[in-house]
Amino acid sequence: MAHKTIDYSKWNNIQDSDDEEDVKPPQKVEKLEVKESIPQPDKPHDAQGSNWNVNNWHWEEKKLDVWGKSRLKDLFLQIKKANVEFEHNGVTLTFSFDITGAKVDGDVWTHIRKGKKIVGYNLECEVQWSGSAGNTDKRHRVTGSLSFEVVVDESDSEFLFTCEPQVVFTSSLKKILVTRVNTTIEKFLKEL
Repeated sequence: MAHKTIDYSKWNNIQDSDDEEDVKPPQKVEKLEVKESIPQPDKPHDAQGSNWNVNNWHWEEKKLDVWGKSRLKDLFLQIKKANVEFEHNGVTLTFSFDITGAKVDGDVWTHIRKGKKIVGYNLECEVQWSGSAGNTDKRHRVTGSLSFEVVVDESDSEFLFTCEPQVVFTSSLKKILVTRVNTTIEKFLKEL
């Protein structure tokens, strides 16, 4: 069988019909400036059941690790310029401090089953702090850290406290920091 060659030259003479609109040349489009936005992690308020989970009856779990760790760290770092008065050996002293760093690691999740929302968390936290303590006559510049765990089934956490230099009222500083950290944790748990 011989190969037939196809003649495409008939397409070279096609002319536009009068029915078609005049095609405008492409116009220069200004480049729009697009701002990149960082996607926000899932918030726990989004932890309601999925559309397929009618009345939240079936078991469903939602991981909130990214949001939980980020949010708790942000809450710790919001503790700035805190001034607290305390008493030591009958003398009123003040402790002014900032949380200068925070590290949060662990898991945060929600479960939904039979219309009930169950929140869970297991976080290891460390905050670094710095400040000054004393009275108007003598102030001590102090720094340190506070390490602790926040676990769903434990109401009392063990706090590992460091303070440099050691001062006679170190235990009072620890109580103040633990109280402030616990207040922050309570705020975080309410948001879950």
